[in-house]
Amino acid sequence: MINDQAAVNYAQRILNSRRIRYRELTAKKIEEVYNAVPELRDLDSELSSLSAQNIINRLNGRPEVSLDDLEAKRVALLEAAGYDDSAFEEQHFCPLCRDTGYVNGEPCECYRSLLSDFEQEELNKVSPLALSRFEDFSLSYYPETSRENPKISPRRLMEFNYEICVDYAEDFPSRDNLMMTGSAGLGKTHLALSIANRVIERGYEVFYCSAASIFNTLEDEKYGRKTGTTLSNLKNCDLLVLDDLGAEHLTSSIVSSLYDLINSRINAEKPTIITTNITENADFSRRYPEKIASRLLYCFKILPFIGDDIRKLKS
Repeated sequence: MINDQAAVNYAQRILNSRRIRYRELTAKKIEEVYNAVPELRDLDSELSSLSAQNIINRLNGRPEVSLDDLEAKRVALLEAAGYDDSAFEEQHFCPLCRDTGYVNGEPCECYRSLLSDFEQEELNKVSPLALSRFEDFSLSYYPETSRENPKISPRRLMEFNYEICVDYAEDFPSRDNLMMTGSAGLGKTHLALSIANRVIERGYEVFYCSAASIFNTLEDEKYGRKTGTTLSNLKNCDLLVLDDLGAEHLTSSIVSSLYDLINSRINAEKPTIITTNITENADFSRRYPEKIASRLLYCFKILPFIGDDIRKLKS
């Protein structure tokens, strides 16, 4: 799961290191100019001293000293050496926000990019297939015909699912929820993470978590065994990817958290992607209370996955 505060801390560290680095580059550039024009160093020192004195004079009602001749001399020295005042301007990695991360109180594009980079790295750490991409998804593992049902072509079905997932990622944000169903090893997590990757690249906040572990975390936080804001983060992120629903050990507390999470995101029209090995509607109703099963079955667009276990085929 991606920690939003950790992402902010990461971005702030990078921005701070950029400010330090570019201050050093600015100082190095100024020193280069002074070495090329030694007289300029003394002239700038004199101008600085006189400017400070003028501030004092102004405050005390005394006449100010004219700096026009010194400033004209400074310009002439710079031009003669092939420089201009831009050599003394502070340099920045991002000229828009001057490495503060904000422009007019709004997050700068460079800041959003840092958050995106962090989320991709974190998703790589926690996802079982690292950060999967659409380009790595191969339809060649899906047969043209199915032994179980000759009327259905796994290849054609997966072509359809693949296109839906690509369109979903490109059209995000979407109000639609997706639920990918099917046996293990059919590419459900791969396509879910491919969507997550594309959505992150577009600057949205994505949380990925496995059902087997995340509800234990929620239970620990609920009963004070851990501290955190996991449930709030899951409710409020732009896209939630809940992997392997059905693998969690159900307790009354976990059932309550699952309902709260799904219902809150549906009401807030925040999209959720679920992968699950549960394939029959009746199995959802047997495992979950009706209020959860009905939301899973009727508030999610169901994408069935069929075929042979790709992990076995690859091995």
